[in-house]
Amino acid sequence: MVPPNLISNCKYALDRGDDLRYGNERNFAYELYRQWENLIEYNNEDMVINAEVPKKYSEEKYLEYLCKIFGYSKKGKIRSCFYPDLVYHHSQYDSHIQELICEIKTLNGLKDKSSPKLITDLKKLSAYMRKETLLTHPFNKGAFILLGGTMKDIKKRYRGEPLVEEKAKDIYCITYNLRRLDNKCYIPCISIELLSSLLSL
Repeated sequence: MVPPNLISNCKYALDRGDDLRYGNERNFAYELYRQWENLIEYNNEDMVINAEVPKKYSEEKYLEYLCKIFGYSKKGKIRSCFYPDLVYHHSQYDSHIQELICEIKTLNGLKDKSSPKLITDLKKLSAYMRKETLLTHPFNKGAFILLGGTMKDIKKRYRGEPLVEEKAKDIYCITYNLRRLDNKCYIPCISIELLSSLLSL
């Protein structure tokens, strides 16, 4: 539902050959947010989509466990609060219905030697989906969206993490690319695969 013309006209997009690469995930996230809200209103759903809202790990007894997963902040404090790119839930004040948590990255954002950004995002999704770490009601599903890349880019950067693999069957990996047909026309190319299927290839 994200229109190609809005992404292709973004000043951060770089046209390289037949594919359009992305330099900034926020442009895509804003448009995805808008399209998602439109669908919610159209379907009269009693749900909302929120962007970068604080989700706090509220159980103090799990802080040591969280430190093992995410480490400490630069100031040596425990990272007990995170800001997902997008969440689909009943409301920020009612944690009983938490459907989907979403993290977005560009391919350029994953180009680091040990791929900590990919691993951190997948661990974050997994942690939000566990009752041991997040509130009383964890999210049912997770989504990792890669802009300007392929499923192979995710697979080759992934390093085995038990926390992630425990929830792999509930995390969707999605790639979004724009294919150029001519100088003015782009079409979106979207692939969706469960992380568990991706890791077994």
